[in-house]
Amino acid sequence: MSLLRPNACSRAPITLPGSRAGAIASAALWVTIAAAAPASATQAVAAARPVAAAGFTAGQVSRIDRLLQLIQERLEIAPAIAETRWKTMSRIEDSDSESALIDGVRRQSAALRLDVDLALGFAQAQIDAGKIIQAERHKQWAGNPDAAPKRQPVANPLRASTAEPELGVPLLRAFRDALGVLRRPRSRELLDARAADLIHVGGPDLLAAQAALKPLYAIAN
Repeated sequence: MSLLRPNACSRAPITLPGSRAGAIASAALWVTIAAAAPASATQAVAAARPVAAAGFTAGQVSRIDRLLQLIQERLEIAPAIAETRWKTMSRIEDSDSESALIDGVRRQSAALRLDVDLALGFAQAQIDAGKIIQAERHKQWAGNPDAAPKRQPVANPLRASTAEPELGVPLLRAFRDALGVLRRPRSRELLDARAADLIHVGGPDLLAAQAALKPLYAIAN
């Protein structure tokens, strides 16, 4: 089972980090496997990937790859958003910003002829994944102020806000285009194999990747 599958390392639900126990256990397992796996294990994983892709065309695999690449790109911008929100004393939980993003997704999904409920669930998962990374960075900086970004003067910290990054039409289109592949038999094995190649996370950020991929695994067979 892939470590990127939701709850692969723990049966606890994915939430913003509160208890460190689950995050530390997941992170330790992920780091141990990534850093200490012998060459034979790496070769075994590589040998298994063609089997996982059996029954899928190159075009179908490329649809999964495109979606995973865009999810990875969004995960990669979360630390920068965390820094901006820290500097400006903006809230991570920003309902107005999230509502604006969700409204945009609702409009874009209609234009793309994408099921609105699926689109909104996918969008919320990407928001939640970003918040997990942001919360972890803020926790680290609060515990080590010397390493934290310098905060800027803010007129009213209680109202400070930073806009949630848009998902964008390319990510929603990639999600739409991958749905047919995800609904095929053995798509879960394909998703495991391609996520192992394309989703690059470590430490507590593994929880964020699991959150981002959760809607895909909910669909996959």
